[in-house]
Amino acid sequence: MCSRCDVSDRDAVLSLASKVKEEVGDVSILVNNAGIMNCHPLLRHNPQEIRKTYDINVLAHFWVSFSGIYSTFTPVRKAAISDN
Repeated sequence: MCSRCDVSDRDAVLSLASKVKEEVGDVSILVNNAGIMNCHPLLRHNPQEIRKTYDINVLAHFWVSFSGIYSTFTPVRKAAISDN
């Protein structure tokens, strides 16, 4: 399955996750590789660039992680935590 999604939009991520779970089921591997970089000095970034960068490079990973799209990883994580 291949889809487009604005990962900075939490509702879009949750909607896509729901669609994937419905059509595919649990996901075993998820490549969550979204990221942007503004190519000019940090002090020249405007507020919109800073917000967009943060939304995509930081928050998007939370939206995907909490979407439930790869719930099959939950038992693995619990076992790894309890074994330590």
